[in-house]
Amino acid sequence: MKLKYYIYSFLASVIIIFSACTPDDFNLGKKDVTSDDLVEGIAFTVTPDTENPNLIHLKSNMKGYTCLWNHPQGRSQEESVDLQLAFPGKYTVTFGVETRGGIVYGEPYEFEVTTTYLGFVQDDLWTYLTGGVGESKTWIPNDYDYDLGALGELTYADPSSNPEFDNWSANWDPGKGVTDDDGIFNSSMTFSLSAETGTTVTIVNGTEGAVAEQTGTYMLDKDAHTLTFTDCSILHTQSWDAKASNWKTGLKVLTLNENFLQVAIWRDTSDEGEWWMVLNFVSKDFADSFTKVEAEPTLPDNWKDDISQNVVTTVKWTLSSKTPFNWTDLTGALSNSWSSLADYPDWGWGTLDPAQWANFSMTLNSADKTVEFSDLAGNQTSGTYDLDDKGFYTFTGVSLPTFTLGSSSTSWLSFHADDNGQLRVLSIVKDALGNVAGMWVGARTTGKPEYTAYLLIPSSASTPTDPSADWKKALAGKTFVPDVNWFIDWINFDSTGGWTSESTFGDDYVTNSWVWTADVRQVAESASLTFEQSGNDITAILDYTKFDGTKVNVSGKVDIDTEVSALTFDFPMVDYTGTPGAWLSVDNSSRGAYFTEPLTQKEWLFISHGDSNLSNIATKGIWLGAISNAKSAGDGKDEILVFHWIVK
Repeated sequence: MKLKYYIYSFLASVIIIFSACTPDDFNLGKKDVTSDDLVEGIAFTVTPDTENPNLIHLKSNMKGYTCLWNHPQGRSQEESVDLQLAFPGKYTVTFGVETRGGIVYGEPYEFEVTTTYLGFVQDDLWTYLTGGVGESKTWIPNDYDYDLGALGELTYADPSSNPEFDNWSANWDPGKGVTDDDGIFNSSMTFSLSAETGTTVTIVNGTEGAVAEQTGTYMLDKDAHTLTFTDCSILHTQSWDAKASNWKTGLKVLTLNENFLQVAIWRDTSDEGEWWMVLNFVSKDFADSFTKVEAEPTLPDNWKDDISQNVVTTVKWTLSSKTPFNWTDLTGALSNSWSSLADYPDWGWGTLDPAQWANFSMTLNSADKTVEFSDLAGNQTSGTYDLDDKGFYTFTGVSLPTFTLGSSSTSWLSFHADDNGQLRVLSIVKDALGNVAGMWVGARTTGKPEYTAYLLIPSSASTPTDPSADWKKALAGKTFVPDVNWFIDWINFDSTGGWTSESTFGDDYVTNSWVWTADVRQVAESASLTFEQSGNDITAILDYTKFDGTKVNVSGKVDIDTEVSALTFDFPMVDYTGTPGAWLSVDNSSRGAYFTEPLTQKEWLFISHGDSNLSNIATKGIWLGAISNAKSAGDGKDEILVFHWIVK
């Protein structure tokens, strides 16, 4: 490096000439450049263009060094940078270099632009962002699906894909409402562009702990597709501050058009690891004029017949003794993965005791449309009802009993109809045989996009002598193989969710190479699982070849637990050691991909996923599930890793 050479040469000369009066030991220290060396006019220059004074040329004089610029349009590492500053104002540049002792920055250098040049901001992107010169435009978080590809206000992009402007896709969408508790929906960003005030931005932040309103300046680099804020940060939930170190400088603009703005933030200070967080905004004018069509539950075909029954038309419904209530979004998706009373937290209702609501029932006769209610005291009232195609139960001449749930005298939780006296069918629960085992009905929460939901269980006419007989009949004599097109999925404890599909895997060895490659497929295609019946017992035979060539052929008895819908094998399942799928569960004895601590061995859960059940396994196959995450074990969520086996 020339500067270092000059310093050494100079010091050598001084030592030779003044050796009698210099110390015996001279130490340069750890850094070969100090902050005092990095001054404008020596280490770098800031020069207005001779023809256009709003075009500012930054140039490094530090040859041989990697230079670092912090400037009004973001950050750069080039030796020369051109700034397009359309409006008058005082601007700041900070210059630094990488040295053997680390990065060294000089003091900020302030310069002034005194003229206006609108040519720099007369561009479609500037107009999309601000409304144009002399205008302002307000953006709000995308709290609703405004044709943004079903994205909510926050999505994530895989860092390995290096998302770029108008050429990116989300690898995970946590859904809408992820910031609802923080009040982000009462927030906005307003970008102004004028010769009088320059580029100003006003941030209104309704999240807890945030400054309610801030005003700063911004800079849009239309070529590099970056957005930079000064004296304020891009609008975000205040609690996210600890997730990223940079909310201001050189933020990646992924989409910008008349209605939508999507900006990527590099998550680099979170214990969740480095990733791109994408903030999704929609123009307030567009949102205000948009006709919102609320999401609704999607009920399966013939659902009315399922819950009404065709032969026995009278069905008595009671409140579940295991999972009596929950909350759902507008599609009917459950908000909490509670599978037993032990899972329920005490959010002010105290303890939950099924004996409290044991006398409640709703008996419906689909033949004459009559309803009979029994309240908590056993008092009976009757009337008529109607069930429309959207799932709304409307009662006439009688009201649904209302009662408090929980032991607390101050419990705010109750079983009730909505403001119109109606209940809405949100989803149908079926058992492993495909029979109706329950239905979630709900009352819309006033002023919020959610339902308070209740699980109603139908009375069973009889109990079979051998509950596992139908299981044995469905499984015996069939050979299953791993589905190489829909290999695995991840779902909630209540069997909802899942993000893979029938076309996720197959010949695509790139998108999900952390779990699916040609090597994984090689092992999967060698595997088969055959069920046989011997007397009253079911046995299974697993045959496959490991990646190292070892052949495996094991067999043993299968225990069937019909109450929890599970199969227990005498042997571990397919071992994918030697491939990227090596972490996949083989015996359901640990928490899936994380392997942080073993759990008591559990049987494989028989999951109704993708509309599969025992009655249609010939076409839908079976899903066998292992616990991959469990809150009870210290994880942040409850999750099941499910493997898809289809009939050979």
